[in-house]
Amino acid sequence: MYAIRDNTDKLVGHLLELKMDPAKGEALPDNRTKTVVKFKSKLVEPKQVMDTRDTAAYNFMNLFKPDGTLIEEAANATKYNTKMLNKQALSKDAAKRFVNNLAVSAGNNIINDDVFDYAAKTAKDNNAVAYNREDKSIIYRISVNAAGVNDVDGDLGAVTLTDIIPEDFELAKINGNNDYLIYGGKAATSPCKG
Repeated sequence: MYAIRDNTDKLVGHLLELKMDPAKGEALPDNRTKTVVKFKSKLVEPKQVMDTRDTAAYNFMNLFKPDGTLIEEAANATKYNTKMLNKQALSKDAAKRFVNNLAVSAGNNIINDDVFDYAAKTAKDNNAVAYNREDKSIIYRISVNAAGVNDVDGDLGAVTLTDIIPEDFELAKINGNNDYLIYGGKAATSPCKG
């Protein structure tokens, strides 16, 4: 394996070199052999890891003869939903239930049940039913790093979450003196899509 570095000597990727023995491998009917190689790769581009849109991670492969002649090229992409940042409104009915019972657990999962369609495995859009006319409120859920990205190489660094609300809104306290509540959890779906 070879490190690939940019002009500032920052690690930007790796090159995996495989030297395969043609005498080993599975025999095929036409006197050829089939060798299967499996490897894992890691998404390391900070912009791609932090992107809030669905994206794809690519692996490129080239097969060369020992003399350096290119035999074949191949590429594969895995769709990747970063799940790094998502803001969703709770429906007014779920928001009322949540405010009356702030303890979230597997048995009392008001928030996730309201913002996620488990059958379709997609997020729900509650914007049309989020505003509570009685107390003039909207409660949002902001999900951060639902994919569980671990910054093992320190490439991402510290992050700051800033929520900008419209001018005619004001941030109200929830549960007495809290501007927000923080809950731990795990994503309902995998970040990889196929």
